[in-house]
Amino acid sequence: MRVKNMKKMKKTFCIVLSVVLVVASVAAFMFIPRKGTQKDFEWDGKTISYEDIPTLEKIPGKDYKILMFSDTQLTFLIQGTKSVKQVMRKTLDKTQPDFVVFSGDNVAGITTHFQIDIFIGLVEELAEEYGFYWSTVFGNHDSDLGADLNYQVDKLLEAEHCLFVKTPKNVKGYSNFAINVVENYIPVYSLYFVDSNMDSFHYITEEGNEAVGYEAIDFTQLLYIKALADATAKQNSGEYTNALAISHYPLKQFVTAYNLAVSDTPYDEKGNKAFLVEGERREGEGCSYMDIGVFDLYKSIGVKTILCGHEHTNDYVVNYSDMTMAYGVKTGCFSSHDDAVQGGTLITIDKDSNANIKQIYIQ
Repeated sequence: MRVKNMKKMKKTFCIVLSVVLVVASVAAFMFIPRKGTQKDFEWDGKTISYEDIPTLEKIPGKDYKILMFSDTQLTFLIQGTKSVKQVMRKTLDKTQPDFVVFSGDNVAGITTHFQIDIFIGLVEELAEEYGFYWSTVFGNHDSDLGADLNYQVDKLLEAEHCLFVKTPKNVKGYSNFAINVVENYIPVYSLYFVDSNMDSFHYITEEGNEAVGYEAIDFTQLLYIKALADATAKQNSGEYTNALAISHYPLKQFVTAYNLAVSDTPYDEKGNKAFLVEGERREGEGCSYMDIGVFDLYKSIGVKTILCGHEHTNDYVVNYSDMTMAYGVKTGCFSSHDDAVQGGTLITIDKDSNANIKQIYIQ
């Protein structure tokens, strides 16, 4: 009898152990971040070769359409991925873009390192079907639970239709680069991708209230973006091209501009007027916690449009100090969102290299 009990206990132990090992293996596969190739080169801090900047061909005299998707936030839920794909497909059908950009938070949750493969696979499938190239910046959720952004960079560099450039190790962040739109090999418009970086901080506002701010764009990034702009200007008779800049977080000037635009006196102390083009503020802006001159640098290098994501229900477009600032309409179906504010943002570059913005809604 004791022998039978021992055999039964041994069999039960083996079954339990096998289950534990299987569960542990699955957990390791799902939750342990995959490691990518570390940043392996440095920028000399001075110049950049124009040949290192990717280009997109624009047909002279025709509009060039750029579609921005924001905060897709793919998680491990299969049904959610299907919903995001449907929103993207409907938005693509409406706009037929030449190029697609993502404002970050492409993936989210406890398996971001796993979801990046699904995200890239989804975008590559649509890129093949609709005939576009694409690129992205990173957002705060792309590195959830310590997900390795080097791994995501490796995957983006491998994607057939993705135009992505690795950031030097002495420049902060993982998604800092430029792409030029060219006509007959001459740059006519530039896209600057600027990493917002990831950390958040609690701080006290000028009014004495506690608030949450997000990590600022770094000086090394500004120097790098300025060098990219200078390299492009050399190919354009020394003139900076009109340009847009895209980051995940909004700049503080978004707040200033919107507050002025909806006030009874929409002018700042320098006489700059702000006016609301479309959309509205439905939640507070999660801005960088400090301003190191990003807005002024952008203006000095030809940037006339600033795009962001991050807030899921804001969709406003506001003009201030000769700059158009626009939230991207949220694309994803996860986290807080409003079904009436879902889709994408269309940026149309006209024959004179001016950008026109239109929010695209899918209901």
